[in-house]
Formats: sequence, structure tokens, C-alpha cells
Amino acid sequence: EDKMIEYSKEELIELLNVIGDNLKEELTIYLIGGCNMSLKELKNTTKDIDLIISNRKEYENLKNALINIGYECHEETFSKDFYKTPIVVFLKNNKRIDVFIKNVCNQLELTKGIGKRSKEYEKFGKLRIMLVTNEDIFLFKSITNREKDVDDCYSLISAGLDWEIIKRELQFQEGKVLWRFWIYEQLCRIRKLYLEAYKRKMGL
Repeated sequence: EDKMIEYSKEELIELLNVIGDNLKEELTIYLIGGCNMSLKELKNTTKDIDLIISNRKEYENLKNALINIGYECHEETFSKDFYKTPIVVFLKNNKRIDVFIKNVCNQLELTKGIGKRSKEYEKFGKLRIMLVTNEDIFLFKSITNREKDVDDCYSLISAGLDWEIIKRELQFQEGKVLWRFWIYEQLCRIRKLYLEAYKRKMGL
């Protein structure tokens, strides 16, 4: 993953334009990670593009467009990837797009609530871009333990989060019990990382 080339906001928009021009049918995608934060100018670059679509038909539409513009499809990562979930990775010149269908980590689902809270960013050709809220990005990033996700979660907290939205979504998806432990652990990691940084800064 360290070898992945990062996307700037401008490169991201350029890519979304090209994808939109190569789709055969209209498609709505939900951006859920660093790319979302980049478009909102909460971070400068992102290592990969994380997106969710609703069903297999939408996946085939997107897959054909990505292959058409030179991305290689790695469906074998369904079982081997870091996320341990149905995921398809598309690679081109050390740039990466992670496509999830309906849920992430077999835990967090793209619910109606997440969809309704999302805001349309722009439409590029046949591609409609939806940005999930910062609260929902926080939830998606809390079910991983990558260092960059801890940093991003801290940035989201610093920007201000509505914890009531997070609690309501947790209750709605309460069948996925592991969630709560993961979010608690992520908060502990954030606290530890930034408490240590603060102590170093203050010479404590």
C-alpha cells in the first residue's frame, strides 16, 4: 500500500470526469473515505478511492468503464484483501480504487439513513457523486486499524462531529455488534496517538 501513488483533488476530479464519460448507463456512487475528505478540502491527497455502490448491476457498469480506461480488475481480492470483505480492487500505474457493494467489512451497510444524509457533489457525465457525511466517514474509518485512518478520524473530530448521528446509526445497525468495540478501540487509538504527540510538543 505504501507504493500507491496519491490522488490530489484535481486528479480525483479529472478521473471522475473520465469515468463518467465511459459509463454506458447512469450511475450513483457514494465516496466514503479520504477521497471524500479531499473533495471537502479536509485533506490534500488520498492514497486510494473508496466507494460504495448498491448492487451487482451497478458494479458491472462501473467495472466496464474502469477497464475501458485502463484499470486492471482484481476480483480475487474478494477474499484476500485487508478488509476481509467482498471488495474489488482496481489498479492502474500504482493508483487504486476500492469498490464495495452495499457494505464494508461485512459490517457497515449503506443504509437509507446514510444515503439520505449524503450530499450530491457533482455529476460528471453519467456519474453522480455523493459525499457521505463526516459522521458516516468516521464510522467507515472506525472499522479499520490503519494508521492513516486514525489520523483521518482525528481530523474529522477536529472539524466537528454530531455524535447523536453516529449513535443513531449505530443503534440502527445494531445487529453488527462488533462495531461498538471497533469504534471504542479507534477512539482509544486516537486518544493515545495524540496524547503522546501533545506530551512531546510540551516536553512532558
